[in-house]
Amino acid sequence: MRDKSDIVKEILISEELYSTWRVTKIPIDIENSMLGREMNTLIPIISGSETVAPYCDVSLRILMRIADILMFSHVYKAYDIGSGDEIVDELTEFQENIYKEKLKQEANYWIDVPNNFHQQILDESLSQELKVQHFNFT
Repeated sequence: MRDKSDIVKEILISEELYSTWRVTKIPIDIENSMLGREMNTLIPIISGSETVAPYCDVSLRILMRIADILMFSHVYKAYDIGSGDEIVDELTEFQENIYKEKLKQEANYWIDVPNNFHQQILDESLSQELKVQHFNFT
């Protein structure tokens, strides 16, 4: 039985190799879901013999996700799947908004580091998870 790390890795390699221009423009970014919340899932995607290419959009997204986890800013938004014929359009719009927000957050972060980052590290419960993720990274 395959674990979630293998499944995520397979999905991202397939995305890199077989994506349409639409997915390349607005990525599905499965790494920003619950599946990509831990280092143990992400590290194998960019290390080892069977990985994504080092100079592609997918590997950049994985590195950005790893950086988010190390900085304890790894949140995700879930899409509530309803019923209806517009689900593909709704999901595409949802993903576009997430991607635009992510780009904006990345740009703003480098201009002004969030004030609450140091407070988050001091929070005992958050600090423990952060220590685990840092340990898994090394």
